[in-house]
Amino acid sequence: MLLVLVFYAPAQLALIDGQTAFLALFGLCAWVARIQRSRAPAGPSGRVASGALWLLTWAWKPQLLPMPLLALVLGRAARRALLLVGLQVLALALVVVWAGPAVLERYVTLTRGAAGAYASGQTVFGIAQALGGPAVLAAAVGLLGAALVCALVARLWWGGPRANADARRLLQFASLPLAAVLLAPRAYAYELTLWLASAWLILRFVAERRGAGDRWPLLSMLALSWLAAVLITLSSGQGVPWAAYAGLGLLATLAWQYRRATCAR
Repeated sequence: MLLVLVFYAPAQLALIDGQTAFLALFGLCAWVARIQRSRAPAGPSGRVASGALWLLTWAWKPQLLPMPLLALVLGRAARRALLLVGLQVLALALVVVWAGPAVLERYVTLTRGAAGAYASGQTVFGIAQALGGPAVLAAAVGLLGAALVCALVARLWWGGPRANADARRLLQFASLPLAAVLLAPRAYAYELTLWLASAWLILRFVAERRGAGDRWPLLSMLALSWLAAVLITLSSGQGVPWAAYAGLGLLATLAWQYRRATCAR
């Protein structure tokens, strides 16, 4: 933990600003660890536990929700997708009951102000904004980038998650934090804390394929993404969205590695 805080600037920023990125990171890692330990179909209590972990992961960051929903749908887990949406609605309802209906109006006002003050950040839409040009062209570039991210995730998750003994399963889960941030409407540098889950899973995949000689492109892109996330945080998120470019490259490399592992079987 100390090494993460010292060497990964987005985690430092999330801690200093008191952001909920660490809660999302913990929930995702706990959910993946539980799924990896599971050897049999979950009973009612197991499904409740999985739902609670999903909520702990994504309720704090609803703007990151589209990617896990896409993965569940592609994995033919429609009921889990409905459960996740239901948990989100329940969480929102509890907040409204606790804070009053006026909280929604304040949130909308705050969001409009933030949209005018901040760019889309480390997302494919941030890349489109950074390229400049006419608004129509920027929107087209953003939509093209979003389609690319969805296509890569679809390539990984089509047919559902692999068996526990299959190392490709780690790459499937590693794609979710990367893609969730890339496809968000807006993601500031502290959101990149969630990429630590991707790094954890990628390193586990490499450890399981220790004898394979094709792991270096994946490790190189992981190191480049780490460096880009640190640089963009130190620059206060200004300038070229390097982390978004690096994250897109890492996601593409991850999909390529998944395909190579599939062909090798």
